[in-house]
Amino acid sequence: MKRKSPFFVATLFLFAAVLASAHNSVLAQQPGVGATAHIGGGISTNIAIPKLEFLSPLEGEIVTEINLARAQPQVYASYLEETKKYYSGNQIRRPGKPAEVTVEGLSALDEAIRFLRAAQPLPPLQVYKGMSLAAKDHSRDLGTSGNTGHSGSDGSTPNVRASRYGDWTNNIGENIVYQAMTSARESVMGLIIDDGIATRGHRKNIFDSTYRAAGIAIGARSNLGTLCVITFAGGFTDKASSATAPTSTPAARKY
Repeated sequence: MKRKSPFFVATLFLFAAVLASAHNSVLAQQPGVGATAHIGGGISTNIAIPKLEFLSPLEGEIVTEINLARAQPQVYASYLEETKKYYSGNQIRRPGKPAEVTVEGLSALDEAIRFLRAAQPLPPLQVYKGMSLAAKDHSRDLGTSGNTGHSGSDGSTPNVRASRYGDWTNNIGENIVYQAMTSARESVMGLIIDDGIATRGHRKNIFDSTYRAAGIAIGARSNLGTLCVITFAGGFTDKASSATAPTSTPAARKY
């Protein structure tokens, strides 16, 4: 079953999430910060960032943030707690940054914090070259075509794109950040809060206990902003070679 995404007239960037199996998919989108924002920033050097030849430093940072949230959800809840002071009604006003208009305001943040407080630790995701190449295909396609959503210009879906480069097992999912926050951590926190998305589809993908494999690609800036595609699967085997990220639990540290 596929759910049509809501349309927001004043949307300047969108998140999109899809969960696919042999029988169904779920699609969600949400608005975010102004179009001048971009993916950037850094994280603590004490966190183990995957060092893989097919990942950029920033792609590695985003994967690390996701794995930190999975491995230490209560610690990650404290990072979300720190952002409460920036909320004013339905706006987020961080010093030196444009105001971000939210749909749900503080209630979505509080709900995400409760979720993290109650969550059980999960194993980190392993990053595969084939899944990252599949993510890159879609990121490039969206940036070139100006389209949005999980269907490629050629009609491909996340499972089809991943199958080009290897064999995936169980379910497969995809998160898309059309215009990201200003740091890896803020981008991942935004996906976890999932403001305006009743299904919390992006969060569900990140914390799905059946997912053990991932791929990521950040595309060039386009009229859609800086595109970041993250693909998830229960498992994956690269066709040509197997390239995975370290599976050690990252150490948490604020930055």
